[in-house]
Amino acid sequence: MNTYPFYKAATTTTEGFLLLKLNGSGELTPTTADTDVPAGVSENTLLEGQVVNLIQSGSGLKFRAEGAIAIGAKLAPSAATAGYVKTAASGDRVIGYASQAAADGDLFSGELIQNRETVIA
Repeated sequence: MNTYPFYKAATTTTEGFLLLKLNGSGELTPTTADTDVPAGVSENTLLEGQVVNLIQSGSGLKFRAEGAIAIGAKLAPSAATAGYVKTAASGDRVIGYASQAAADGDLFSGELIQNRETVIA
């Protein structure tokens, strides 16, 4: 697990375990599109302007599910719920794999990879 504590939050969130990306100012904000390039996951809620303990890759990480996700499924950022992940579909950026099955809204385990070029055709 690679953890980096030197990015600041661009916004405040009410949930932890969100998939985050860097905005144009170099601050972290939840992903909002299925093609976003993630910077990592934060286990904690974000507080605007505060330093974030960002996990950039690894297995056994927790994610929040958008829709049903099967064990072993390829994961992509959700365009419907900021910071959540979904089962990857055509045109989505693959950011990891599910280690557990999950229902909509569940917190589940998975692996975060940093292959920024993987998009399902």
